[in-house]
Amino acid sequence: QEEENAETIAEIKALMEEVDTAKSPAELLATYAGRYEILLKNLKKMKAKQENEAEARRLVGEVKTDKTADELLEIYSGKEALLVENLNELKNAEGDNADMAFAVKTLVVETKAPKAADELLAIYSGREEMLLKNLRRMKAKQEEEKEKALLAAKNAPKPPLPPSPTASTATASTAASGGSSSFKKKKDYNDVIRERQMEQRRAEGLSTSTSIKKVRDYNDLIKEKKLEKQRREGSNSARKEIKDGRVLGLRDDFEGSGSFGPIFIRASSNGG
Repeated sequence: QEEENAETIAEIKALMEEVDTAKSPAELLATYAGRYEILLKNLKKMKAKQENEAEARRLVGEVKTDKTADELLEIYSGKEALLVENLNELKNAEGDNADMAFAVKTLVVETKAPKAADELLAIYSGREEMLLKNLRRMKAKQEEEKEKALLAAKNAPKPPLPPSPTASTATASTAASGGSSSFKKKKDYNDVIRERQMEQRRAEGLSTSTSIKKVRDYNDLIKEKKLEKQRREGSNSARKEIKDGRVLGLRDDFEGSGSFGPIFIRASSNGG
């Protein structure tokens, strides 16, 4: 296994001296570690492509075509070997239909026709101009559809870009700010409600205390009136008692008591 890898690596290094690669041999070998056969196969394809491109450019300079080497290489991209084959046929062909045959083969590649160029040429033998006309019409239709697709894609609404970390942070901050603002508004509203409720309770309490005070004042008035009535009744009773007892006079002393003070002296029954 090690000997096979060593031979493969040696062949890879030799090929890389013949082809142009964007990476150095060391970088490619590190990238394809354990897959050297795949790397070798890709390098061989690259070498063949570059050789066919060089040959095509050389042949284009030797034959007459209505397209440049770059245009033909773009049409035959990935099929450079076929381009070289068609150019060689054009170079070695005899007769007036050689240029037309090459044009047909190029259009078949360009339009990706469902049939091969040789098959179409056999079907349209003697009518190559009609075949060429149909292929050019097909190409024009394809280009028109391509332009419409490009225009539709250009006018189509663009999908929203994924938010960047900064935008996400800003959005989150804005959302948090908006949330805190909403919370603050809600809190302020609740505070206003509480203040109004407290004011209402204070008003109700003041009204209640005022009512209680009024009730108390009314009761005091009732009591005063009762007391005044009682005093009047007592005074009248005393007057009545004095009248009924026929109070004769007042004495400043009370016999035998040693006390002084006004007293009522009732008259005896015999008038003494």
